Amino acid sequence: MSRVCNPITPAITINLDWKLPLNLDLGALCIADNGDRQLICHENVGSRLSWPFAHLAHQSTEIGRVKHRREHLVITNCSASHKIFVAVWDKHALDDVSDSDFCRLPGECSIRVHTQDNTSHLIEFTPLAGNIVLAAVISRFQLETIGMVGRAGASLEWDIDQLIERSQC
Repeated sequence: MSRVCNPITPAITINLDWKLPLNLDLGALCIADNGDRQLICHENVGSRLSWPFAHLAHQSTEIGRVKHRREHLVITNCSASHKIFVAVWDKHALDDVSDSDFCRLPGECSIRVHTQDNTSHLIEFTPLAGNIVLAAVISRFQLETIGMVGRAGASLEWDIDQLIERSQC
């Protein structure tokens, strides 16, 4: 796993695409300059018009027998947060505190960041046992890809904090 820093535009879209029959979720832990925190996920889809200027949407399509799933996280103002930590997790494996195939088979799932200037960054991760991936950290106009796999359970926000600490972000 190599960490890479890339400049990004103020507005970006993060796509999570997968075909595995799993309930994957894309989310972001946004931290303001004053320390306020907000977890953007299915329980709180966020807002494009107020802090943290991030909104979550999803879609599924079926082509033949293959169901293609996609979630989008749209961040309209990257500079509004001190840091934004992007994570992907398997909802059922998280609830059961068990491992997920998406962490062991990273080719079955892709995480990609698209910028306003049509640049695309693929976030790769090493296949390991786990159920959550800390994919990237956005700090102002810098995207740092991380791709750290971990195991989460009781408290999603706490577990993301533990991955952040381990990744030394």
